[in-house]
Amino acid sequence: AAVNHDRFDVRGAVSRCTAPVLFLNGDHDRFSPVSDVEALASEVDGAEVVILGDTGHWPMLERPRLFNDVLEGFLDGSDWPDVAVLRCR
Repeated sequence: AAVNHDRFDVRGAVSRCTAPVLFLNGDHDRFSPVSDVEALASEVDGAEVVILGDTGHWPMLERPRLFNDVLEGFLDGSDWPDVAVLRCR
């Protein structure tokens, strides 16, 4: 993916998405900075953005309980915990 990232139109693909979309990122992710995630999310109407505090590129490994709580809340339509969530929209 890293080698071929310039050959795939991620923005175009994401902008055509009609399903609910959750962008979940860590505030210390150096591979996918928050600014890039927010820019990508702006291409999708109604996209949810959750930025986890004190978290890098692998939130599912670094903060598994919080990651799962946020994902479960998104999937079942309930609220997710506010703990360590820096930003949502």
